Amino acid sequence: MNTRRFLFLVLCFLAPLASNAQITGFFDDFSNGSLDTLWQDNSVTLWTTNSTNTFGLSEGSGVFTIDYSRNAQSTSTDYVRFAAPEAVNVSENPKIRFSIRSTVTSTMLARAVFGSRGGANQDFTIDLIGNNEWQTISLDLDPTLFGSFNFNYLFFYFDQNSTSLRSGDIELDDLKIAGFTIKIPSFDAQTINGTNVVLSWNSSDSAGTKLYKVYRSSETDFTPTQANLVTGTTKNTFTNQGLDAYQTYFYKVVPVDTLDEEFEASSAVMAQTYENGVLPEVTVTQVSATEVPKYEEFALDLTLSNVAIYNPYDPTDIDVYARFTSPEGKTLRINAFYDNYNNADQWRLYFSPDQLGTWNYKLFINDIGGSDSTVTATFTSVASEHHGPLLVSDLNPDYLIYNDGTPFYGLSVYYP
Repeated sequence: MNTRRFLFLVLCFLAPLASNAQITGFFDDFSNGSLDTLWQDNSVTLWTTNSTNTFGLSEGSGVFTIDYSRNAQSTSTDYVRFAAPEAVNVSENPKIRFSIRSTVTSTMLARAVFGSRGGANQDFTIDLIGNNEWQTISLDLDPTLFGSFNFNYLFFYFDQNSTSLRSGDIELDDLKIAGFTIKIPSFDAQTINGTNVVLSWNSSDSAGTKLYKVYRSSETDFTPTQANLVTGTTKNTFTNQGLDAYQTYFYKVVPVDTLDEEFEASSAVMAQTYENGVLPEVTVTQVSATEVPKYEEFALDLTLSNVAIYNPYDPTDIDVYARFTSPEGKTLRINAFYDNYNNADQWRLYFSPDQLGTWNYKLFINDIGGSDSTVTATFTSVASEHHGPLLVSDLNPDYLIYNDGTPFYGLSVYYP
């Protein structure tokens, strides 16, 4: 067991008195051999009982021991009480956790008390088997109960509804009240050699983390479950090897502390796979025409292969475009787009020539597997009756003209 006792202090500056302070977490590993602790330069008793006839309390060898002896004089109101040295704000990670073992079979009632005068209580029933083996207890505190109150006390009652005489030792260790959350502030995924994903992350408390559980899914907002658990590791890196090519995977990491308490999962990171040495490919499957009237539509239907696509509208995921070169040598980049209207499931590219003559074009594709392009193709722009899109006049910015320089005379309804 660890050898320290921690108090997280958040000073309340409304008054300078120490009594107006609150702590955001409490941890006791019972290493100092005393039922007291030094707090604000004063000795504070943490553990007491109202019945020395039923309970003997001691601390030593890194544990807190209750010498339990239920006898004819014991009552249902006999208790062992923990009193926090300051009120504990449990809003962050509202849990009470501890390890316990017992040589006697017993039913224990743990009562969390919020407010120094008992503003609200929350009870938990715990069955102690009596096999003298450690078990980890995690109690979830109810926000609707503690509300505006802070945690102050933890009472333990034993066998309240029993008149049977019994005795034995009950030991506690590693008491944690709220606070002490472990988070994964940074998480990264890199694809290596096509089908291997290297994950790396950082923990907010590496020393307090016993294990990292790695989960994987095909959806970004998935919930970590046993079904999508990939592995558990004590390291802050893991390589998921031998995945299928051209797939999109999402990963989350859940930190587990030394008391086997699981904390909030990290944000999901995405990784895509590909076949090593095989480039993505874009193919023109249909051309609308080889002669296109000026300012009219030139359309291409495209097919992509050797790609992993999660969001076809994100150019950092998949980027497909063409470069058109005009008869005068001007180059334009035009992006392709994914059309799934009425489940079309089709990549398309539209272009409208603004010069007469032969146009050259070439398609490009980029994704995690690399970059590739097609051979250069051509089409011819011929004369039409169109004047092109409207532009602001260079001669007078108060007027509009067509792309070919033809004046635009707009007609509209006027309301005074």
